[in-house]
Amino acid sequence: GEVARGSGEIPPLHSTSCPPYHDSLPANGGSVAQTNSDCFDVFSETSNTCARAFSSVAALQRDVKDMAPERIDGQAYLKTIELASNADLKRYFLEAYDGRPAEGKKSNVRCPQLCGPTDPFEREREFLDLQRHDSQASNASQKKKLVYPRTNDSGKDASCSDSVQKRCELKERSCSPQEPQTWLPLGHSANCLQDLVGRERGIQGHHNSCYLDATLFAMFSCTDVFDSMIHRPKRVSDIDEYSDIQKVLRDDIVNELRRKKFVSHEKVMKLRELLDAQGGVSGLTTEEKDPEEFLNSLFRALGVEPYLKLSSGQGTHLYQLFVEKHELLDEPNIPTVQQLFHHSIHDSNIKLNEIPSALIIQMPRFGKQFKVYPRIIPSLTLDITDALKDSPRSCFVCGRLACKECRDCFRPDVGLEGTSYCSTCSEAVHKHPDRVQHTLSNLKVVEGIGKDSPVQRHYMDLCAAVCIETSHYVCFVKCGQDPDSTWVFFDSMADREGAEDGHNIPEVVVFHDHALWLGNTTPSTLQTALNSKNLANMSRRLVCDAYMCMYKSNMAAKYS
Repeated sequence: GEVARGSGEIPPLHSTSCPPYHDSLPANGGSVAQTNSDCFDVFSETSNTCARAFSSVAALQRDVKDMAPERIDGQAYLKTIELASNADLKRYFLEAYDGRPAEGKKSNVRCPQLCGPTDPFEREREFLDLQRHDSQASNASQKKKLVYPRTNDSGKDASCSDSVQKRCELKERSCSPQEPQTWLPLGHSANCLQDLVGRERGIQGHHNSCYLDATLFAMFSCTDVFDSMIHRPKRVSDIDEYSDIQKVLRDDIVNELRRKKFVSHEKVMKLRELLDAQGGVSGLTTEEKDPEEFLNSLFRALGVEPYLKLSSGQGTHLYQLFVEKHELLDEPNIPTVQQLFHHSIHDSNIKLNEIPSALIIQMPRFGKQFKVYPRIIPSLTLDITDALKDSPRSCFVCGRLACKECRDCFRPDVGLEGTSYCSTCSEAVHKHPDRVQHTLSNLKVVEGIGKDSPVQRHYMDLCAAVCIETSHYVCFVKCGQDPDSTWVFFDSMADREGAEDGHNIPEVVVFHDHALWLGNTTPSTLQTALNSKNLANMSRRLVCDAYMCMYKSNMAAKYS
């Protein structure tokens, strides 16, 4: 089929520019085969015009905004039938094709000029192969068959109740969004900073929604590690509202954010209302909440599997750091998330059963005010090797394969790697009078790994940090895939227009000091910068107000 020509403007359904294909059909019962070649050009042009007329309806019905008229070819009628998502739209296409309302259905849609009032082929069914043309795929085509509607002896339409209707239903089912289109995260594009930074970018805040805005922006704007929850098909065990919640999250928020770079507060309110109706957490539509309350409600509604499988047999989506203040990490020192994570794993006497695809760590603070440590440096990479159960570990002294672990040797400033030894080094270390009473345990040694073989380290990358100051949540997000990618700062209520009837203006700005605070800067340099009176506001919020850090494992995410 030929590609639709012209300016792409959509003519009205009753436009006289639409030639009726029945004018070119054979008179006196002529041969159908002889007529096919003659009527092909007329029908192709009619189909193109019909496709242009229907393209706006299909786009409106299914939000197919990229299906511009100039991209629609002679088989667009069949394509639009595939995109039909309900009986009304499907009936609209059938009526416009045949020129009369479907049998037994009331409708005002009439398009006699597009197609003839009767089928001159009577009960004979002819198939006309039309080539699918796609401007974005060179030399790629696919053959489809177009079914003409049948009529009975009295000339009445009989297609909507048998084969054509069944064919449409089959096409609708086969083309149903089993895997809905999802836009790539902004961090995957070359111009991600240019597209994302600016006023009226991000998620618009409204009615104490900053806890939700910052969390969603951190999870979905520039990374896809959490995308599995917006793709998983509904299971029998899921709640009745599963599809509604998933669709709002995927189509109205995630795709909207990645495609348009802006999500209005009305669309966020849809999600808040759906989650609030579940009853797990009250006041999600109006009251101030914490990110973990929102996440627990969302994960429960969507049946998200726990990201962390712990050696205790428990599973969890969030990992709360439970640590007591230690003199080795207290001022003038500044603890890192790496140190606090190892400290918490050790004090809880647990391990991770497997590498998680995502790791959401809550900082050691209680409520919005009390913080165990006044300042914490988010670690750009998190080494979880020594926190994994039965994972090969290296000797802290010589670097060879470790076979012994001593929990009593743990120091929070060193981390879990300081607790593993090979047999030779363990014996030497524990001859010291201060360590003679330490209790040792055997580590599982994986077969096939030599004692001198290097141990593979397992790292997770920081992708976002949610921060809080005076009950207002904001976030920092890594905008890119490289270790030195630029970071951005997002505030859903950065500014406001109007008074009580006004609205908040979200904003995304570049975080220029990310290399200092999220790089390999020495502790002394960080301490000097923190004591400076000229410490930038964004830097202070990252270091002093960190509430939640989100890490991702690129290796595990491929299989999650």
